[in-house]
Amino acid sequence: MRSIFTIALALSFGVILNAQITYESQMMPPLEKKASIVFDAEQMDLAPNWHVLEAPEPNGGSYAVYLAQLKEDLAKKYPKKNIAGSTPRSAAEPPIVTRALWGNTVTTGTPLDNHIAVNRDEQIVTVINSDITVKDSGGVTRSSKSLEAFVEPLGNFNNVFDPRINYDPIADKYYMAILQGNRSTNTNIILAFTETNDATGIWHLYLLPGNPFDNGTWSDYPMITFTDSEYFLTMNSIRDDEPWETGFEETLIYQFNKDEASQGQPLNMKMWNGVALDGRNIRNLHPVKSATGEPGDNVYFLSNRNFDAVNDSIFILELNGRHDDPNTTLDIQVHKTDTPYRTPPNAAQSFGFLQTNDARVLDSYLLNDQIEFVGNTMDPMNNKAGIYHGTIWNVTGNRNITGNILSSAEEEYGYPSISYCGIDAEDTDAIINFSHTSETRNPGFSVLYFDNERSYSPLVTIKEGTNYIDMLNQEVERWGDYSGNQRNYAEPGEAWVSASYGASGKRNGTWLGEVLRPGPDVATQDIEKIVETKTFPNPTADRFKVTIDAMDIDHMHLFLTNINGEVVHTFLNNRPKKTGLIEFSFDTHPLPAGTYILHIETDHKNVGTEKIVVTK
Repeated sequence: MRSIFTIALALSFGVILNAQITYESQMMPPLEKKASIVFDAEQMDLAPNWHVLEAPEPNGGSYAVYLAQLKEDLAKKYPKKNIAGSTPRSAAEPPIVTRALWGNTVTTGTPLDNHIAVNRDEQIVTVINSDITVKDSGGVTRSSKSLEAFVEPLGNFNNVFDPRINYDPIADKYYMAILQGNRSTNTNIILAFTETNDATGIWHLYLLPGNPFDNGTWSDYPMITFTDSEYFLTMNSIRDDEPWETGFEETLIYQFNKDEASQGQPLNMKMWNGVALDGRNIRNLHPVKSATGEPGDNVYFLSNRNFDAVNDSIFILELNGRHDDPNTTLDIQVHKTDTPYRTPPNAAQSFGFLQTNDARVLDSYLLNDQIEFVGNTMDPMNNKAGIYHGTIWNVTGNRNITGNILSSAEEEYGYPSISYCGIDAEDTDAIINFSHTSETRNPGFSVLYFDNERSYSPLVTIKEGTNYIDMLNQEVERWGDYSGNQRNYAEPGEAWVSASYGASGKRNGTWLGEVLRPGPDVATQDIEKIVETKTFPNPTADRFKVTIDAMDIDHMHLFLTNINGEVVHTFLNNRPKKTGLIEFSFDTHPLPAGTYILHIETDHKNVGTEKIVVTK
């Protein structure tokens, strides 16, 4: 069944007048499970990694050019000032960092796209663009896989990226979405669900087509959440041969039953598409998470005009009802915040700058009748990159939105995430974490406490950077694109956070932290800080690296054979996920001792071979 809706709004007080809203919904054919995997099982995992050393210039006429030019123009018009910004007075007590842990096994990509999920037994699952790592409650790594090894039961998928993970405390299960392919002919969304609450156990894998309308688009930037009975996934559709900034087609919403997912049954799902205001599709529909992990059956989504130099519009969508209910509705309203958000400038580091992307909503939660949300912005007081923290009041009634901007005279901030850390029913406090950088301080990440009186605390550093980031050999390096922050359901008042930092070798690293709200029963001398010793080979030890110029190619075949010419592993046989001057590396540790040949073909022509000798 397919439904099409057109609604003309003529509302008042904070709602844009006379706006025409459109959207469609349809039930999809049942999605069959494709495979299952035991995460902790023995499996050859060469942990391949694509590290872009030099990215190609953006195409003319694109939003990439527009955004770069916009930031350049804004930098000229609004030069940065080393003065205090708009941050409200720091009156709250600072949070307490109870644990700081090494993150993922392989951290040579850029950006890392950190995300985290922790169950009630405090089993930690930390994901980045190249790797999934499971740690126990003490922070010790129990198992780790590259994304490619995780999805190997689905076939030869060697272009996987953008993992998002949630722990659902109602079902006591993990839920993950991973992307595969960046072209309409090879795009898929990989959905993965644990059968139990143990991430090292069985995962059920599904393959959702990333080009459902066969219209020359591929899927990008997944976001996920859950309600009492269902899971939700949002996805941006991007047109072929255009960058994500200008090639945006629309955002899709999928909803489906979570019991079917954890049991490996066929998934019956509804898809929502064509979500637009006055003929302009709304992008980056961010699903709002539940503050306490105990949501109802409706879910909210947030969006804004993320590429505008300055704007005050906030889109609020409410999806009310189950996927199999023909009366399920999608309500869309556009409100104005009292504090405009702005396109953030690139953030300065000791050499060059870090990319802050745009002003989209990056994280949020619903608590009772209000939504707290965060994103990137520019502070108009000092023109530096800062954090936007907004509150939507009276969500179910006469809504209004207020906002604060958090910034610093000396530093710049980016890529925040937020979670609720209250204990009592009347609490409204939160933990906010984000990345920091300056010309004199290496990129790291910090956390602050937002108390019940709506005051902010001073910053507390989770991880201090040991170097600046220089992975692209460009003036502007990648930094985000998001961080992780989840309430500790086992210990109310605590949160688990994850983000990247500037590591040795001028590379990105990933770090985790357990953060506790301040309180009279917590003493700073009781803080236990753990820095884990890696139990896997160092990311640069036992790894073979080769530099490949993939500046202007449509197809790459990269595979490994033994000395007899037998194929041992195929890394890529498709359009390369990234273009430019690439440093490709993989872990040789799982290979038996011997001699191997890495074959490199571009556009179906052999361009080189590399001999690899593996010793034990």
